[in-house]
Amino acid sequence: MISPKILKEIIKNTDLAGLFINILTFRIYNKFIIFEKSQISNDFASTKTSMLKCLNILIQFIMDSKKKLLEEQEKVKNLQTLIGMDLPDTPFVNVCSNVIQNIIETLLEISSEMVIPQILEDEGKLFIIESIELCVKCCGESRFFPVFAEVYKKLILEFVPNALNILKSERDNAEDDPSEFVNMGMDICERQESENIRSTVAKLLEAICDNIDGALTFFVGAVMQSVDLCLSSKIGNNETNQVSLFSYDEERILNNAVLMMCTVSYYISRRKDLIENLEHMLSKYFDVLTNVRSGVIHSRLCLMLYFYSEHLYQEDECWLMKWFWFLIWCMSPENTSKISMIQACETFSSLVQEEEIMLRIHAFIPEIFSKLILCVPGQNNKNFFEAISEYLNWHTELSKDQALELVNQLVHKIQFLVSNYPNSKENSILIAKCWNIIKGVSNSEILANSFDVKNIQVEFERILAPLISMLNQPQKQSFEEDIIIVMTNMMRKKKSISKIQWEMFGILPLLQQKQEDSLHGLLKMINNYILFGNEYIINTDNCLRCLVEIAVKALYSKNDHIIKESYNAEGAILLQYIITAFPGYLDNYLPSLLSSVISRYRDPIIKENFLKIRLLSVILSALAYNFSMTCSILASEFYSQNVTFLRYIFLEILAIHNCFDQAYDKKAAILGLCQMFLQPCPYQDLTELSGHIFETLILILTSKPITEDTKKSKMNKLLEKIIKNEIDDMSDSEIMVKGARLLYSDTNAGKDTEENSIIILATSVLTGLIEFDEIEFFKQVLNGLNTSNPGWIKSVISSLTEERQKQLVEIVMSKTLKLDFPGMPPVVRKIVKAKRK
Repeated sequence: MISPKILKEIIKNTDLAGLFINILTFRIYNKFIIFEKSQISNDFASTKTSMLKCLNILIQFIMDSKKKLLEEQEKVKNLQTLIGMDLPDTPFVNVCSNVIQNIIETLLEISSEMVIPQILEDEGKLFIIESIELCVKCCGESRFFPVFAEVYKKLILEFVPNALNILKSERDNAEDDPSEFVNMGMDICERQESENIRSTVAKLLEAICDNIDGALTFFVGAVMQSVDLCLSSKIGNNETNQVSLFSYDEERILNNAVLMMCTVSYYISRRKDLIENLEHMLSKYFDVLTNVRSGVIHSRLCLMLYFYSEHLYQEDECWLMKWFWFLIWCMSPENTSKISMIQACETFSSLVQEEEIMLRIHAFIPEIFSKLILCVPGQNNKNFFEAISEYLNWHTELSKDQALELVNQLVHKIQFLVSNYPNSKENSILIAKCWNIIKGVSNSEILANSFDVKNIQVEFERILAPLISMLNQPQKQSFEEDIIIVMTNMMRKKKSISKIQWEMFGILPLLQQKQEDSLHGLLKMINNYILFGNEYIINTDNCLRCLVEIAVKALYSKNDHIIKESYNAEGAILLQYIITAFPGYLDNYLPSLLSSVISRYRDPIIKENFLKIRLLSVILSALAYNFSMTCSILASEFYSQNVTFLRYIFLEILAIHNCFDQAYDKKAAILGLCQMFLQPCPYQDLTELSGHIFETLILILTSKPITEDTKKSKMNKLLEKIIKNEIDDMSDSEIMVKGARLLYSDTNAGKDTEENSIIILATSVLTGLIEFDEIEFFKQVLNGLNTSNPGWIKSVISSLTEERQKQLVEIVMSKTLKLDFPGMPPVVRKIVKAKRK
């Protein structure tokens, strides 16, 4: 890369510019360029190509710096717009003026003597590319308008079509590499990212039609005339819809016509008269074009629909649908051409994302969808399956039969791909696309009514049964997560567990093992098992044991063989849910369960508070489940020589009570800690902590959750202190934050994301605590203490600070307001008496 400073000096160098003119205008055998297989020819072409490449860089720099250069030359002052402003006078702009005419004449001469895509030598190709690039740059500048106004017709009629020509060998071999053929067309007409002659000449055509008055109208007229000459004689032969055969030259002409029309579609689409001309041509030759036995022509027609469908037949639904049905046909297995099938899929995938198009064809959506389902067995194009996924968003009247047939075809497709191409990366993508559709069907509101129909779930599962059976060997499959999502969606919709879903319950440990003991999607599925199959789990041998073992294993789950705390937190969430969901049924499992939680709390060392809170919440839920048994188990293990784990856990809760900021964590903390004050006599390890625990209850109840706005506010204040270097005003924790570069740490951003994902997960799973009113429960405990132990409670309250006493009064004087929104948690509101005037 050359620095702008150096480029600025170069463009002022008159001597160097003169050298460019001398070399670029130098001729051998009176030729500006020669294409012969000789060393002198190659060297001559290579030298001129290098000079043109440098000239393109310099002209681009001048164009990019036009405003600044004009102001420096004092030709204008305080320039507000560049519209109508010519390039500044520099030696290298004069180089262009001296050579551009020669370059255009040379390109036209080359076009008259040979088929440009047949040029094999790299030197010749690069020379043409750099020459076209210079023409593209100059065509948009007013000082070169006269040059291009004189020759644009020849460029449109002779040079551009020649450069775009499809070679006979390319046509014959297109089916061997169909994706390359389709990608070439898309690159020419839209992306123009490839540094080849065809993509570069497409830029030139755009520049001419955009900048030269009358060029666009002339171009469209010329294309229409060439198509008429090619097809007019064939109209009579297609009255009976017989198949037509086109010669190579006819295919070449039509291929060029479509590519050129698509390249300038942006400009044509803004001209109603030109769109009407295009509609007339497409309608006139519809039968000829659609009945021709040519993959090239059908592929290019699908490409034209990609660019023009939004603008065609705005007031003629019949003709729009005729072309839409042609597009659907090109995607079907009946069509033996791979290049037209791939292009049709790409076009269709784009069109289904266009709201205007989908609204125009809305009445035909069910019929279209039925035809798409029939295409599934023969389709191997990812765009096709992506299009169906998008199509489901519009097809809101999907019938039960259509849904089941679609899933049936997709299941057969997955089975075929798994059986015949087990290790194919490309087919793994197709399998994933098929599952995306099945998941969409199972989760979408489309089937909300259908899933109420009797036995629909049984039929759905019957279709999926062959794939579900593969889960017995999860190591050999890659789509177990997809099956889990589908089954979870169906459980949620049906609010019950089917026979086949209970059969899946037995292989949950195998699925967990494949995921290095992590839960991931399994957690939501297990949540549904507990929610809708609670009684079955209680009454069936080993079901409850299986759930506890799965949760305990997840406490040590890994990612790439490294223990990951966010994954471990999922296990703790499940354990807490199990304890709250099965009151009275866990006595046999509680000792091992709590022992596992204690072990995980101890080792490996926990780095993040969110995992600590999750593990502590398990213990708090266990205290609510059976306070006496839980305390006995915790008191039997020692954290250190003189400190039992019971005491240690309560000290931990007191130390990080401010981290219980989520609603479900507050509820679990209040429910668990208050059990201490409901016992006849507290444990000896906890007696001296009782006053601190009571104060902690007040702090938890009156704390407010840390919102994103609060975090940003604190961070902004911290930033101000750091910028002003006010170290003395910063707390120790703030100084530590500064030293750790927390403000700019990607690692911490990742940790926040992990914590947020755990919060979302816990919120969706720990729904059993929503109805629990922690305020009223605490007030009941307080009333009980006033009755059973008035002296102690009076002593504790009197020892509180004035602020804590005030907070206690607020709690006592508050009540919970219920919201009339399903699933919304209640909101605590403080009761404040009106002040007297």
